[in-house]
Amino acid sequence: LLSFAAEPPVCAEGALNGINKWTCELMLPGDYVESYSQADQWKDFFKVTNNEDVTIDGDVEVSVEGGVLHCGGVDTEVYTLSGAPVYSGCGDVELAAGAYIVVAQGRATKVVVK
Repeated sequence: LLSFAAEPPVCAEGALNGINKWTCELMLPGDYVESYSQADQWKDFFKVTNNEDVTIDGDVEVSVEGGVLHCGGVDTEVYTLSGAPVYSGCGDVELAAGAYIVVAQGRATKVVVK
């Protein structure tokens, strides 16, 4: 589950009950993590991650800094959430604000660019 809302959305009681909060990962931009971890219903998620620095397959560190995706020097593919290709290569790439799927070494992860 990926959210861009700076403040956790207010949900009706039980609105998130259909989500397995032990297995569903809540991914947020780094400075939003604290507010979600204190909000009703959102604080029940077991896996809440800062979506700015991600390690893929224990070897490749993918990070976003100042709108630039750093790919760890390996062949990387970047896609929009709808699957449109954005980048393919092994260098750093400047991305517009939004959420992306990054594939490196056969593994995929989502990143958020602010």
